[in-house]
Amino acid sequence: LVDKAVHIAGVVTPLPVVNGNGSAPTFVLAAEGVEITALNITNTGTMLADCGIYATVGGFNIHDNLLYTQAPGLYVDIYHYGEGSTSIGDMNIYSNRMEGGGIYFERMQFDRPLNDSTIMVGQIDIHDNWINSTSGSGVNGVKIEMEHTQYLYGSTSVDMAGISVTGNHINSSSESFYLSLEYIGYNMYDTSSF
Repeated sequence: LVDKAVHIAGVVTPLPVVNGNGSAPTFVLAAEGVEITALNITNTGTMLADCGIYATVGGFNIHDNLLYTQAPGLYVDIYHYGEGSTSIGDMNIYSNRMEGGGIYFERMQFDRPLNDSTIMVGQIDIHDNWINSTSGSGVNGVKIEMEHTQYLYGSTSVDMAGISVTGNHINSSSESFYLSLEYIGYNMYDTSSF
């Protein structure tokens, strides 16, 4: 569990091995400002929650790692229900090599925020990764699902910087890239904006 801003870095050659012991996430990001670089993350389990890196927050940099995983190499699940204003930092994933599972943003959800809230979401930047997907987890390549940012009241505003997926090399027997935006800005009332 990484619950404060920290830079976790290995050496360039050879990359230090971080063994997931076959179950549970190897790293859980629970605070913004985390950077993970130059590690060999291996031996994760087969379920989604057994991923190499599991993030419940944004504001991270994950780069120049080698991830040998059966589940996703990176699994992001950011969920807010009935909460007030929040800010999610930039999410940068680049120059990683992933063997097995890919990158999965299961949800970035802001459902029924309190009236007059301000929700700011930083840039999602996924570039120059090499993904060789042999995973049975259903995540082959890059999968992003954003849904249920809905029921906005008063002057609630949602501002998302953007999503950039460029220069990745994906070898997959199934979907290489999947994007789903569902119920974004659904049921907006008063002077709310998206």
